[in-house]
Amino acid sequence: ALQQTFKDLPPTIFRAKGIVHLAEAPERRAIVQLSGKRASLLLAEAWGATPKRSQIVVIGAAAGFDPADLERRFTACVAESASAPLDPSVTSAEWLRAES
Repeated sequence: ALQQTFKDLPPTIFRAKGIVHLAEAPERRAIVQLSGKRASLLLAEAWGATPKRSQIVVIGAAAGFDPADLERRFTACVAESASAPLDPSVTSAEWLRAES
């Protein structure tokens, strides 16, 4: 869901970066980044004693996107229940954002 949300972000968003708690890899931090049309997700170190959370910051054109819409899009990515864990050999993913 998060990957699809990043693919569908408005073209007026130029950059995004964040740390997310993935249901598929709950013990590790995930770093998500967007620069232009390229996006990536990297599984990083374990959360350890740090509280698990998700936070994404976006940079875009002034008045080029609706913050409430972005909040709805990212909130829709929150898993209601545990999902199947990622294959342990998977540590990163890259994709391109949809053409506008």
